[in-house]
Amino acid sequence: MRLFPVILRILAPQFPLFVAWIVAIILAFVTWKRHPAVSLLTLIAVVLFILGNLFNLFILSVLPVELGISVRSLGVLLGVGRIFTIILETCGWALVIAAIFGWRKRTEPQG
Repeated sequence: MRLFPVILRILAPQFPLFVAWIVAIILAFVTWKRHPAVSLLTLIAVVLFILGNLFNLFILSVLPVELGISVRSLGVLLGVGRIFTIILETCGWALVIAAIFGWRKRTEPQG
């Protein structure tokens, strides 16, 4: 049970971020009928953000505590983990950008 305080210590500062993600998920479902493509991209993006965050939590707390990883191995693990997280977050942000700007109709300038 020594793992729970570690996880709580890591998750507590991120609580506002998780609240924002939950709000985004709720808004995506609420607006699904009006904007299905935007809602879908938003949902996928938020899931990617959550997965990246949980992956970091696993890398930062579960593995070192449970496996007793050496400092050298931990450095390699954190580096590889961060690369994976950056890939997830980049894909998530690409989807957010596509959701925001992807389906805008062009308007002719009023002149």
